[in-house]
Amino acid sequence: MDKANDHLIRPMTEGTLLEITHSSKNAGSHRSGVMHLHGYYELYYLISGEVEYFILNRSHRLFEGDVVLIKPYESHTTVYSFESSMERITVKFDPKFLEGFQEHLREANADNLLKSDINVFRLSPDVRKKLSDTLDEMNREYLSQTRGAQTIIRLLLTKALIHLNGAFEAGNREIEAGRGSVRSKVNGIADYIYSHYDEDLSLAGLAGAFNISPFYLVRIFKRHTAFTPAEYINHVRIMEAVKLLRATNDSIADIAVNTGFNSMTHFGRVFKRLIGASPLKFRQNHKMTGQYN
Repeated sequence: MDKANDHLIRPMTEGTLLEITHSSKNAGSHRSGVMHLHGYYELYYLISGEVEYFILNRSHRLFEGDVVLIKPYESHTTVYSFESSMERITVKFDPKFLEGFQEHLREANADNLLKSDINVFRLSPDVRKKLSDTLDEMNREYLSQTRGAQTIIRLLLTKALIHLNGAFEAGNREIEAGRGSVRSKVNGIADYIYSHYDEDLSLAGLAGAFNISPFYLVRIFKRHTAFTPAEYINHVRIMEAVKLLRATNDSIADIAVNTGFNSMTHFGRVFKRLIGASPLKFRQNHKMTGQYN
């Protein structure tokens, strides 16, 4: 396996502003993804099957026809079921890809979609058909590599986002997990970690706070997020450290303490494992540009 694909920051292929992938997975033949983030948008359309999608601090159950829109720097991962097959189209696009088309998005109020905190959409049959046809045409143009294909794809992507914005304005969003459900409990645990990452968190403390056994907590959390509570704590802390390294002049030692690490050595080791570079090297490479390259 490519080690870079296990890093928290996932850049697009160098020199590209758009990537479209149409893929499928057979039952029993796939594993869950890796928690990651990136500086571009990602539009995920589930053609068939069922998956769980974990975004920031929420687990979402996706069904056929559902859409996910990931904004820049929102951490996420997919959690696949080994019992079912799935098919999807993923469109990854840098904000620069739509230069010259922003006015069309603003006219349709679709620029609000790109700034919203809503990630998951459950579409009406009519909007689903329009979006599916548009994405299929985009993929054909992408694969053709013919002259003018990039311009056509920009037009089609603008059209797709306007369709999705219609669903956004109509409130066609995912139905939240029922109160008392396992997914609701997992989301509560994730939200607690996400809000208290700078504190001394332990498995025993989390289990006590949610009145469940440590064994059961680990089992349900991993089933719905693809990682253990300890792994998620490290991910949240490192995501916050990345923000501070890019946006502040705080010392690396202060950042380690402020993100919940009580050891510089441990902070450096976890940071390098998840990011692929030391905190100092990362700051040197990204501080001036403000970009995840």
